[in-house]
Amino acid sequence: MSVKFEACARGEKYTTQSGEEKQKWIKCGVVVEGKNGLSLKLESIPVNFDGWLTFFEPKPRDDQQQRPQPRRQSAGSYQEDVPF
Repeated sequence: MSVKFEACARGEKYTTQSGEEKQKWIKCGVVVEGKNGLSLKLESIPVNFDGWLTFFEPKPRDDQQQRPQPRRQSAGSYQEDVPF
């Protein structure tokens, strides 16, 4: 299954240091695509939830791009490391 959208609820409005008013979004789950179509997986619901969710394209996570892939060893190399 692949993540198609992030399901977000509208949070409270806030004002930036420059005086600009912005909207806070709370991630509540994801929409995934499987063999039977789209499915919604809710992970949380905010306290002030009004029943509406907005779907956004998923943002790439920085840690996935920078994390090095682990080196895999074959089973034979483990046998050679055992001293008995």
